[in-house]
Amino acid sequence: MASSRKSHFTTIELIMIILIFIGIIFAVIPGYRYIANTPVRNAHKIERKHINAQIQLFFVNHKDFPKSMQNKDWTTHNHALWQTYFPDGVPEKCTFGDPWIIQNNQILITGHTKHE
Repeated sequence: MASSRKSHFTTIELIMIILIFIGIIFAVIPGYRYIANTPVRNAHKIERKHINAQIQLFFVNHKDFPKSMQNKDWTTHNHALWQTYFPDGVPEKCTFGDPWIIQNNQILITGHTKHE
């Protein structure tokens, strides 16, 4: 007598499949979040490098460094020069909202390490 055997998943097998699927999802999400934030972090690095280049250019042209990342401190002898280096205004904060600080004649990145 031939037995007619039906193929069904047991409850344990279904639970195991669901747990494996959930594990895969939780393994992929952190990697995706890192990849999704990469362009933002790269933009932050580029912004910092651009500001450092402008600070160095300011020094080459005026033999002095700006005192802070404010329009008023990018002047020499009462001549506003910030428009030459930053036409839209000196960026006082990074794209994440943290202030840029000039220290040792370059942008201080303390506090910005979480962005890069």
